[in-house]
Amino acid sequence: MAVGIFPYMSKLLASTTAEIREILILVWARLIAVDMALHAELMKNDGMEYFVAYLANNIQMQYEPVSEKVRLCDTVSAASAFTLTMLCKDMPEVQQACFNERVLDYFLVYLQRPDNGTEERSCLRTWILMCLGELWRTFPNAKWMAMTYRLCVIASKKQQHEERGRHSGAGEQAGTPSFEELLASSADDDSVDACDAQDLLVQMAFHRTPVVRAAAVYAMGTLIEDLSLLGDDPGVLTIVHKAERQVYALLLQAATDGSPIVRREVVCIIGSAVFASYMPQAIEAVARVVSEELREQRRPPQPPQQQGDAASEAVQDLMVKLYKVLLKLSVDGHPDVALVARETCDVLMQCYAHSRMFFASESSLDQAIHRLEISRSANGQQPILGFIRSAGTGIGDALLGYPPLSHSELPASPTSGMNRQLQQQQQARRMPQTRSRNSMV
Repeated sequence: MAVGIFPYMSKLLASTTAEIREILILVWARLIAVDMALHAELMKNDGMEYFVAYLANNIQMQYEPVSEKVRLCDTVSAASAFTLTMLCKDMPEVQQACFNERVLDYFLVYLQRPDNGTEERSCLRTWILMCLGELWRTFPNAKWMAMTYRLCVIASKKQQHEERGRHSGAGEQAGTPSFEELLASSADDDSVDACDAQDLLVQMAFHRTPVVRAAAVYAMGTLIEDLSLLGDDPGVLTIVHKAERQVYALLLQAATDGSPIVRREVVCIIGSAVFASYMPQAIEAVARVVSEELREQRRPPQPPQQQGDAASEAVQDLMVKLYKVLLKLSVDGHPDVALVARETCDVLMQCYAHSRMFFASESSLDQAIHRLEISRSANGQQPILGFIRSAGTGIGDALLGYPPLSHSELPASPTSGMNRQLQQQQQARRMPQTRSRNSMV
């Protein structure tokens, strides 16, 4: 490393000798793990293509029975996937290059291949899932292709069918199937070409190895982040909402996983992907849970309120379930899980407390706030309502899109007169002391 051997090693990747390439891939994986600054040296001579080529040339090895050759192939393939993961991290140009080299296609094929029960195969799947997560992070084109991979394959078959028809010169031949027949056969096909990415991620989330399950949850989280960038076309929204429902249902199940690394990933995904994308609904979920708790403690059962749109109500119910999952994980037995869950719950509660929905709650909550105001004023502290409003519009109102509160819109407090009297009495006590000090001087 000290004598500048990196250019020579990057050129050796172009060697046609398989043994040398396998050794160099393992060496480069270790180097990239230690020093990320080497990715520029690796990208100079299109070194990324050699890792992709190794993955593409060894797909069929996944069907072979367990042997030393298969174990070595899985190890080198995992090193290739790891290197691509590190190269794609925060590098949009590398993401685009991997997308152009059909890395997404190869990885979906690898995930569909059978599991031989070895640690090498589990390691390979772990880094494939991690690389997928980095590949489609903030990359709408890759996300859309992943979620519609089945439709992309059908469209490719249609294009090939039309090209064969044009080359024949006389329309469709008798033995050539029509596109409708191809579509029907694809609907019943269980091969990899007919599986969307979210379906494969759901399968990986029930893998026997906890690390693979955690990587699958991580990849799901990056897949559903910022899906609004795909547009608001009705057809697009239908596919997006279907994928989101799959992921949300899986998160509810993965929250009870026996491995803490899986539960921690669930907390991170709920906070960074789900609630970050649906912050207004998340704050409404917090308000609903708080209202339910207060109603159970202080009020008799209320008749059910009139429900709105069925779709929005279903989304809101999911948000409530996910928030309750966060509350349960905030008291998890593992400290790493509990700490992250508490931080997420604290942020949501702060947004809720700074939003207008906090003041629009039930009367029992208002009475509790007013009692707190009296105690704070008696101790010479600023009233809690004034303290919260002193921040301006507030985090929650800004996220919900509400305009700033005007003085005429502020809810009247029955203790405001008492607060003014207490302040006047405190000022009156201070005034004689000030005059006596001046006279002594």
